Amino acid sequence: MIYFIIGASGSGKSSCCKYLKTLLSNYTIYDFDDIVVPSNPDKKWRQEATEKWIKQLTANNDSSNFCLVGQMVTGEILAAPSAQHLTNINIYFLDCSDWVRIQRLKIRGTHGVNQVTLSWSAMPYQFLYFREAL
Repeated sequence: MIYFIIGASGSGKSSCCKYLKTLLSNYTIYDFDDIVVPSNPDKKWRQEATEKWIKQLTANNDSSNFCLVGQMVTGEILAAPSAQHLTNINIYFLDCSDWVRIQRLKIRGTHGVNQVTLSWSAMPYQFLYFREAL
């Protein structure tokens, strides 16, 4: 089983990881950003990184349980070249209000709070709240 926990910056993904490690003790939990993130990551980099993660998670073709948490896009996960090797996956989208997101990002001080971030979190294709088993 592979869980993808996705969402924009400030949606609570990192905070969620702490609890996931307790709740899913038989799962290996990865942070999408554990790979080297360039100073200005773009869509192309995110798609390539998504493909690398899917290859890594499906490489052994065993029954291991994984959870990948990060700023991914549902359509890019499903359209990745290696997605054909994904079986029995669940994708969860974390979200919060713009106000909460702005407060979290200001406190964190690691990312600028701007309209690009808010727009990315509100993209229509991201609001596919679903639990899909493939």
